[in-house]
Amino acid sequence: MKEDTRRGIQSCVLFGLVVGPLLAAAEVVTYLAVGLNAERPLRLAASLVEGPAVFTAADGASATMVAFGAYLVIAAFWGAVYGALTAHAPTGVRRGYADQASLGMFFGAFVWFVGFRLLGPIFAPWVLAEPILPQLLLHMFGFGLPIGLLFARVERRTPVDEDLLPARLPAR
Repeated sequence: MKEDTRRGIQSCVLFGLVVGPLLAAAEVVTYLAVGLNAERPLRLAASLVEGPAVFTAADGASATMVAFGAYLVIAAFWGAVYGALTAHAPTGVRRGYADQASLGMFFGAFVWFVGFRLLGPIFAPWVLAEPILPQLLLHMFGFGLPIGLLFARVERRTPVDEDLLPARLPAR
């Protein structure tokens, strides 16, 4: 495995472990703000492990712990995917905040699509009951954007291989 790929995956797994719980907190706050049950996003994450019975279970603390673990695992996985994909980008794209912000938000939308519209309905059909726009925006701005910006920050601190720099023309 190339050094850039290994570094990208390792960094983004760590970023996922940080950003995943922040996404969970943002979901709780957003659900509260729009008048929905604040426990719903946590129980939704827990339901991926325990099934739909978690929505009617009385023990919210247990569901919260399971949800926290689910958020960590899922966010670390998607972080690794982001790191593996963006590690192959040109140096300027890897280091560019605007580039990584755009790629990160697009990636967040992709994660939402896979989780809530593609695979989610197959394995957990109850995800279709979640509000579309808030979840999409949360995944774009609460997951993809931070991972992209963190990735750019780490890449800017990483020395560039001389082999990757454009060849210099001899002086005349």
